[in-house]
Amino acid sequence: MTVITTIEGLPVINAKKPLMLNITPEDIKAARKHSPGNCAVAKACKREWEVEEVRVHLSRIYIRRNEKNWIRFATPSPMRNEIISYDRGGEFLPSVFTIKPVSPSQRTGKRQGTNTDKNDKSRTLRKKRKAYTVVKGVRVAAHK
Repeated sequence: MTVITTIEGLPVINAKKPLMLNITPEDIKAARKHSPGNCAVAKACKREWEVEEVRVHLSRIYIRRNEKNWIRFATPSPMRNEIISYDRGGEFLPSVFTIKPVSPSQRTGKRQGTNTDKNDKSRTLRKKRKAYTVVKGVRVAAHK
């Protein structure tokens, strides 16, 4: 079990298996915009899996089932689009999503595919990364 970070003093670990989540009209009605812990996805997680707490962000979902740790999943792209639409004043449509573990290449602390040979000239030929696009008007920043 690799600890990635902590949330409120509890360790965060990566999920091992995907989960199915059915978001119902009732979850959507009870949801609050711009609220990672009270959005439609969080309401559905609490209802379906009887978890203690959920925090849903644009790229990650954190689920706390007990007082021991948080489990981290990747937010699926279609769900991310629904969250953005809802937080900007649109509607969130009832849907079924598969929430998957974070892929190995996106896990914190992993640097896959990097070349450790200092004499390799391909390192100097890499293009600069494009700046990330910040999605505005959507939920608060990640946890602290």
